Amino acid sequence: ATNCKAAFLREAYRRLTGDSTAADSTNEAEVDSRIARILDEEDPQLIWDLRGHNQGRSEEYEVFLQHCQNYIHTSVETAVDERRHDTIADDDVVTHLATALSVRDLHEEVCKQCPDGTKVPSIQWLRLQFWPRKPTAKTAARYTGRLKVKFMVQARQFRSNHVAAVERGKSVLAALGKRLTVADHDFTRLSMTPSVSLLIDVPDSIEGSFHRGKVFVILKENAFQPSSPIRHMTELQHLLTQLGPVKPIVVLYTDGGPDHRLTYLSVQLSLLEIFLELDLDFLCAFRTPPQHSWKNPVERIMSILNLALQGVGCMREEVEHEAQLKRCGTPREICPRTCRTTP
Repeated sequence: ATNCKAAFLREAYRRLTGDSTAADSTNEAEVDSRIARILDEEDPQLIWDLRGHNQGRSEEYEVFLQHCQNYIHTSVETAVDERRHDTIADDDVVTHLATALSVRDLHEEVCKQCPDGTKVPSIQWLRLQFWPRKPTAKTAARYTGRLKVKFMVQARQFRSNHVAAVERGKSVLAALGKRLTVADHDFTRLSMTPSVSLLIDVPDSIEGSFHRGKVFVILKENAFQPSSPIRHMTELQHLLTQLGPVKPIVVLYTDGGPDHRLTYLSVQLSLLEIFLELDLDFLCAFRTPPQHSWKNPVERIMSILNLALQGVGCMREEVEHEAQLKRCGTPREICPRTCRTTP
């Protein structure tokens, strides 16, 4: 009980011994009445309500914190989420900061956007507004909750080919009487590839976020639905026409292999096809640099999709010509053999 507040010790002593000694001062009596109310009603929210009466320095920097939050939402570089996210109170999500390499950098960038005369806090005060790593630490008491940011080191920035988030040996659901046989995702002839598209809701002002919109996921079987530029443009055309009238200007930001490389003639012809088919006035296509796919805005949804697919295995029934299928070394050999064996 050495770290317990004196007011709680006094109230505990009264409840255990039945002591009715009067308080030494009016301030002590007011504090004791608040402690008694908290313990009687057993409502932890009362503690937060009492903190709301303290007009501390957090309101003094309200304009600075608002510009800081806008900077985090509108910065393209925060698209990386390291395939993880933290959910806190009221279903808020803590952003894992990737655009500023230090608190000083974030402080300087936000100061440039603040109008003249704005009260600017110190760098150490801003550091304490980050989501605390240890909520039980004393410095966590300075966290106001206004800034939903977590400062951390991202392992993806240190290697080009990061390890896929796959857990082996975990129990999964399967039908009764069936044997669950899942091939390794790197050494299988039959696999499914998802294509993720984000149709961005363009904000009305520059302060808005370009990471809001509708997400579409299309699953393709590699043997009979191989990835190609014309297939990607056909899928995009179908999505755009489904949502209603197509706008005359389309900006396309892609991330992928040779089927998205803009210098290839096949990719250029597929872009020309969608330009003519949708009767566009302007079509602008970008492709992320090698090993920098994290700059693609659609990467923000990947963390949630990975959580949904975690521990999921695709299994199939044995076909009639299973022996011929096993002779195929690559997905390209499956389609010709299937055409010859199908009546």
